Amino acid sequence: RASRCLSPLLIPPMSPSPKSPTSLAGDGPSSGPVTGPLSPLLGSLQLDLYQKQDICIFLDASKQPSGYRPPPGNKSAPADATDVATYNAHHNIPLGRLHFGIKYDLDKSDLHVTVIEARDLPGADQSGFNDPYIRIFLTPEVDTRKRETNVRPNEANPYFDEQFKFPVSQEDLTEKIITLQVLDKDKYSRNDIVGQVSMRLEDYNVTTNMDVWAEIVQSRRPSGEKQEILISLSYLPSAERLTVVLLKARNLHPPPNKDTIDPFVKVYLLGGGKRQRKKKTTARKNSNNPNWNEAVTFSISSTALPSASIEICVLDQSYDLMGRRSLIGACMIGPHQNGSELSHWQETNQNFRQTITMWHVLT
Repeated sequence: RASRCLSPLLIPPMSPSPKSPTSLAGDGPSSGPVTGPLSPLLGSLQLDLYQKQDICIFLDASKQPSGYRPPPGNKSAPADATDVATYNAHHNIPLGRLHFGIKYDLDKSDLHVTVIEARDLPGADQSGFNDPYIRIFLTPEVDTRKRETNVRPNEANPYFDEQFKFPVSQEDLTEKIITLQVLDKDKYSRNDIVGQVSMRLEDYNVTTNMDVWAEIVQSRRPSGEKQEILISLSYLPSAERLTVVLLKARNLHPPPNKDTIDPFVKVYLLGGGKRQRKKKTTARKNSNNPNWNEAVTFSISSTALPSASIEICVLDQSYDLMGRRSLIGACMIGPHQNGSELSHWQETNQNFRQTITMWHVLT
């Protein structure tokens, strides 16, 4: 009993004492060397036992500051693959998972974030990711530095393993929300934010090493965002051929009482103010941010090209099949327009054989 430690933090030294200790009152004489202290107050303090253990958490959408909360009475997801895409679009199912680590350094007043990997990201055919990367920031912000991972081209399960840090005092830490946005690299203009993970720091003890798996939820776009379409034009004079490539659209607004649409594009070549020829793309099912990447061509002489125009109409196929109004938005590119619609046409006419790509607003 004499050598027993009452606290797990007090571990007796293992080396024997050179001389036998004197006996305690009420005990017999010592029969040999004692290998530990005779009091629980004696021993070596094991500081490593004070250290906090790593914490692993799963952050689902409902626990995030801007997270999605399923409406009451939601049905379970269907098993059929065709129906799953419709269900996901209607019910905002998480867009994969993000794995990251977070730890606050008390000594240096730095918040360290390690972006490890993402899993099960939807592909471009599901209005998801082509070339994903992650942007990290705090709200309210602590500085103007941009913190982003490298792009992982054509990867549905990208591995990053990249570290970042934010200078922030412990006092201000509880007021912060950390957000990790999952973006798709767009070489033509600003990059599309497809999903994000948010975490209110006051809800967690980030002074420990936190290993976090989180559901990526759909980013909430402002309701007033413009509908836009990305188009490239090129003209080959030797073949007298105008090529129009419908790349993709974003922020398409579904009609009332509909959550998603099946958009396709009709392209008209106009001459003398009249529609002369028409081409169209295939439809993209259940997508408000469709990717078509389809080309249509028109035969037109180089002398007639400067006075011609192109009319772009985005329509909803599901409405069109029922014989109802299906127009989502339209734009005109030509010599009698303004802004980008005029400049796109002028650059195409001034740069034969070159591909000119621009975004245009659909009205």
